[in-house]
Amino acid sequence: MDKAVEQVWNQANQRANAAYMQSRRRAIIDPITRLEGHGKIDIFLDEKGDVERAYLQIPELRGFEVFSIGRPAEDMPQITSRICGVCPTAHHMAATKALDDLYKVQPTPTARKLRELVYNAFMFEDHTLHVYILGGPDFIVGPEAPAAERNVVGVINKVGLEVGKKVIGIRKRVRQMMTELAGKVIHPVFGLPGGVSKPMDPAKLPEYKEIAKDALDFALFTLQVFKDIVLKNQDYVKLITSDAFTHKTYYMGLVDEKNKVNFYDGQLRVVDPNGKEYAKFPVQKYRDFVAEHTEPWSYIKFCYLKPVGWKGFEEGEQSGVYAVAPLARLNAADGMATPQAQKAYEEFFNTFGGKKPVHHTLATHYARVVEIIQAAESMVQLVNDPEITGKDVRNIPTEKPTVGYGVVEAPRGTLFHHYETDERGLIKMANLIVATQNNAARIAMSVDKAAKGLIKGGKVSEGLLNKIEMAFRAYDPCFGCATHSLPGSTPLRAKEAGRRISCLNNLKQLGLAHRLYVDDNNGFCCPRTLNPAWMTKLYEYYKDARLLHCPSDVPEPNRFRSDPAYPIDNSPYSYLINAWNDYFLSILTPAQFQLYLSSRTNIAMPESVVRYPSDTILFGEKESTSTHIYMDFAQGNGNDLEEIEQSRHGAKSGSGGGGSNFAFVDGSVRYLRAWRSVVPINLWAVTDLWRTNTIAVPK
Repeated sequence: MDKAVEQVWNQANQRANAAYMQSRRRAIIDPITRLEGHGKIDIFLDEKGDVERAYLQIPELRGFEVFSIGRPAEDMPQITSRICGVCPTAHHMAATKALDDLYKVQPTPTARKLRELVYNAFMFEDHTLHVYILGGPDFIVGPEAPAAERNVVGVINKVGLEVGKKVIGIRKRVRQMMTELAGKVIHPVFGLPGGVSKPMDPAKLPEYKEIAKDALDFALFTLQVFKDIVLKNQDYVKLITSDAFTHKTYYMGLVDEKNKVNFYDGQLRVVDPNGKEYAKFPVQKYRDFVAEHTEPWSYIKFCYLKPVGWKGFEEGEQSGVYAVAPLARLNAADGMATPQAQKAYEEFFNTFGGKKPVHHTLATHYARVVEIIQAAESMVQLVNDPEITGKDVRNIPTEKPTVGYGVVEAPRGTLFHHYETDERGLIKMANLIVATQNNAARIAMSVDKAAKGLIKGGKVSEGLLNKIEMAFRAYDPCFGCATHSLPGSTPLRAKEAGRRISCLNNLKQLGLAHRLYVDDNNGFCCPRTLNPAWMTKLYEYYKDARLLHCPSDVPEPNRFRSDPAYPIDNSPYSYLINAWNDYFLSILTPAQFQLYLSSRTNIAMPESVVRYPSDTILFGEKESTSTHIYMDFAQGNGNDLEEIEQSRHGAKSGSGGGGSNFAFVDGSVRYLRAWRSVVPINLWAVTDLWRTNTIAVPK
């Protein structure tokens, strides 16, 4: 046996027991469900089977802050509404209000009321979606019911077909009203600096009054449903108020001049964990109070109160962690702005002992129902306002644009938009802090605490894992909105961020090319061959050799000089493809493995071997000086340590920080901090034996 192969083989065998024990000490929820976006929960257990730490990881990436640079500011309400298909109205309205501030113009009274009507309709229908379809199944069907029943069909089976029709019917009618007023319900087109694009058709007013009245009736019906199904079930109340779902943090929300909850406008009010007002400020001062922290295991940023500071994932007055969303809004305010909602608000706090603030995360569902009532009552008030059918719907801007700030309360919490432009009104900088970012630290804490409180002695059931998912689901998070930029770059530095996103796009295209290759080759991955190499084998699927080169790499990186008959293989390239050494070590004899490693065979690995496709690397960035084409464990000390570039993006000179981009077998791409591709799990490996190898990371 070749000594190098023997050494690798022996190392793997020595680590077998450790790998076996590790596999018994980990629970993964992948994917997490009933939310907007994508994510997973990784739970690590100690030797007793109790939870050491649980991580909520968000692997998706959006680049809207970069996409916006150079675009006319007036495009922002349409651009940012594409961030999310669930809460486009929130982004559209925050962007429109930022344009008001940018051009120093206020909407006319009629325009403002039309905006508020559309926005309260949006809050009503979006909250209804969560109560009955996303969060509702956990309570209406039951947290430990079979997964196949915890969905909208299961809810209808419990509450009855007529109630199901009522839910669908009222949302359909409210959304139709939004379509007529805002142009489109998914991506509204009516917001303009200084007003809206068109007045209300007076002929539609009687219909809108009927819709608003029915919406209020439905909101009160929903409150009664919540009382009957949730509050009368002592097991549910016990779960809601349990320590596993409780965090004592700060709370933030928009309030009007009387400190009542306001979804559309007002000042930001923050109360401390004891309910005392900590701060109250206009949106223009948000950077004095809100800062962002990054972690290497997630694309999402973690907001905290800047004056208090980041003290880690801790609760209490000494920690800057705060919450937004329905529970936070009720905690931060002195009441609701409409009478029926105020009555429900008082009942809410009496239910939990009569004291403010309420710190129970699952109580957010109850708070959401209270807000549905305010949204519906506000709709009734607005459609009965005589100014709502006025024709004066816009003040034309005259000021030169410079800086603009906008804020609204999205269903999921406070949403900030901040733009800076040149004298022509073209965006120079865009910063978006969305509700789920504001909540991110508390969500991470909630998942971790729920896991620690529920998993004991290694006993993990499907129903118990769903209860852990309930910890994040209460916030109604939108991870598509929250991952709009890369770690460590607020605001984004456009050039490098743009190159980084371009690199991610390259990897996305190469990953898709490999996916098509696998589909055309009976489920087998691209083999480890030379002349031609993988660049040529996949070329018919990606079609552009420029995708092989990362724009952050040097223009002419070192490369393997292959047969001139294959010019694509001689193109400048920045990426290595996984050669799956650990798999072939497990199935080949040493002699066969040597043939494979010398590229004298055409054997390929079935893609079905990959058990963790969202956590197994397909492509990674190579060092500029490397001449390798494939990532081989069995060469030198391992290409994963010696040939892979660990910090191409975001590192300061000599810092050793930053990270690199990777493509995964499931088609996703993401940025990983330096060495996170190999520790604590080696993401290049497909076998448990190698995934849990202990790696000595170079200093």
